[in-house]
Amino acid sequence: MEVREVPLADGLVISCQLSGDPDSPAMVLLHALGEQAATWDEVAARFATRFRIVALDLRGHGANTWPGMYSFT
Repeated sequence: MEVREVPLADGLVISCQLSGDPDSPAMVLLHALGEQAATWDEVAARFATRFRIVALDLRGHGANTWPGMYSFT
């Protein structure tokens, strides 16, 4: 698995985990609220034999930079 950080225009960073053959069809995995890309590790390992897996940390989650405070309201 490879972890890649993608810089955004506002100076923040989005982190993603990549696995599988880059030439395979892509499968994007998005986690639920309060989770992170690593939530998909077991699933990604199983699908990486057939797909290029891209598991994203959504903004303000996991290894991403945080743009400020978040709340449920």
